[in-house]
This record gives sequence, C-alpha cells and structure tokens, in this order.
Amino acid sequence: MDNIIKWIKGIACFYIIANFIIGMIPQEKYQKYGRLFVGIVMVLIVLAPLGKANLYFETVSLNLSDIAPDIEIKNSDDEILGAVEKSVTENICLYADSNGVGVTECDVVFDRENCETNGLISSITVTILDNENENEEVSKLLIKKYISDFYKLPMQNIYVNISKESKKGI
Repeated sequence: MDNIIKWIKGIACFYIIANFIIGMIPQEKYQKYGRLFVGIVMVLIVLAPLGKANLYFETVSLNLSDIAPDIEIKNSDDEILGAVEKSVTENICLYADSNGVGVTECDVVFDRENCETNGLISSITVTILDNENENEEVSKLLIKKYISDFYKLPMQNIYVNISKESKKGI
C-alpha cells in the first residue's frame, strides 16, 4: 500500500513540476512539444510499476525452481518455518552457551493470523537451566535483551523460564 501511495505522489509531483516548466516556455508553438514530451514521460511513469512487477515475478520463479526443485509447494511454508525455527534455536543456544547459560528448551511461535505479518516471529519462549552460581535474573535479562535486539522482537513477547532439571534434545 505504501508503494502505491509513493507511486501516486511521484506522478503528482512530476505533473505539477512539468506544468510549471511548460508554463515557463514563452511561445505557445513550443509548448506543444513540451506537452508531448511530458505525456510520453507520464505514460512511462504510470506503466513503470507493471514492468517491475513482471520482472520481480519472473526472478522469483526462476530462483525458487533453481534453489528447491524437490520441495512441494503445499509444504514449503511449514518446511521454511521449521528451518527458521531450528536456526533461531541454534542461535539462541550458542549465545546462551557463550555466556555460561544452558538452554533446555526453545519454542519459536510464528504469526499466521495476519496476512501482513504472516511468517514473522511473534514470540519466543526459552527455558534455561538453573545455575546455582549465577544470578538467574541477570541471565534472563541478558538472553531477553539479546533476542530482542537480534530479532527485533518486543521484550514483552520474549519469555525466559528457569528449569531445575535438564531435558535432552537441544
């Protein structure tokens, strides 16, 4: 929607500036050439997004078929989100390990309700291992801050729990 508004503003600005310049041409017999030129440029400006959209779809279809010919289209969203979830989990585990905190569980939730934010991370829940030697609140805050900064996720959508026992799998 923002692109459409930007496109319309561009057309309006061009039209206003072009009419101002045409009005500055002293003789009327030369103004018709100015109007012809402005008309041709205006047609190009109006049709420009159609050319970009067509080029974009061709590029996407070529890249998708080159990269993943074996993936079925109906399962591709779940497979992609699964890979993203795995990557996010690994990233959080690496960060936590580098700070001496063990992660027992990591759950990434994606937004699937809103079509504008479909596929974006809506919340992350991390369960860390209770470390008797460290301040748990500092560890929780460090992990929340890292996740918030790295994934541009609001702090209220990040949950860090503390577990007394270790779970296998991460």
